[in-house]
Amino acid sequence: MKREQERRKSTLATVCQHLNAPEPTSDYRHLLVNNKHKILFNFIPKVSCSTWKTIWRTLNSKNGKLEMVLPHYRKDDARLRNYRKVLFVREPMSRLLSAYLNKFHSRSRIQRIWESHYGRAIVKRYRGAKNQKPVGGWLDITFIEFIKYITDLGSGIRINGLNDHWLPQYKLSRPCHVKYDFIGHFENLAVEGPFVLRWLGVDNIVHFPEYHSSNAMGHFGEYNESIPPVLMRKLMNYYSEDYKLFGYSPDDVMSLVQEHNTNPMNLET
Repeated sequence: MKREQERRKSTLATVCQHLNAPEPTSDYRHLLVNNKHKILFNFIPKVSCSTWKTIWRTLNSKNGKLEMVLPHYRKDDARLRNYRKVLFVREPMSRLLSAYLNKFHSRSRIQRIWESHYGRAIVKRYRGAKNQKPVGGWLDITFIEFIKYITDLGSGIRINGLNDHWLPQYKLSRPCHVKYDFIGHFENLAVEGPFVLRWLGVDNIVHFPEYHSSNAMGHFGEYNESIPPVLMRKLMNYYSEDYKLFGYSPDDVMSLVQEHNTNPMNLET
């Protein structure tokens, strides 16, 4: 684990030298703090963030709240130097598909909210209609429409509590400015989740729950195989910094597509 952490941090540092990432000035809302144990944890939506928030509420057991640090970024905050800092990231396409399935394909109240905030704009932009609704009242935004929308919109938008589910992870974590001590990968969460709690010395207080494979992985090949090459290139460009900074490769996408297309038993829930 130590060697792997050194490799990930070395990769990140090398890319940061060549990445023109502006110094964050405000709107830094994804850093959780536990002052008792001197820990900072950067949560990223669709990277098991609900689990991490539950863990943090337990650690902050006095009030059970998710105490945020740096809601307005201050690079001189001493905690950035003195606290141990943890970040978990995920393969970008897997994270994007997970967001789509949860927000636009769940037939839930969450889908109503997302269709209200983004679905109508997507329909108007790509279907040429303002109030086009299929039977049942759902907009049924397709994965292709969702991809077109986010790549056309671009990543230079103000972060909010909805678009942070698809914005590039480096924009939510500022890894070239916050020097993380541990960079975890969602794909190895079953091992790295419990490990980091032991490393932080809090495994006697909180336990990482049993890991269940993401539903998105069961449908990865099905959805990603349908993306036209031109649109896939735009998407890879959109997430290019995430791929470089966090040690993922666009080749991973095609490998996962092939793996899940040739293994029908891999449709996990």
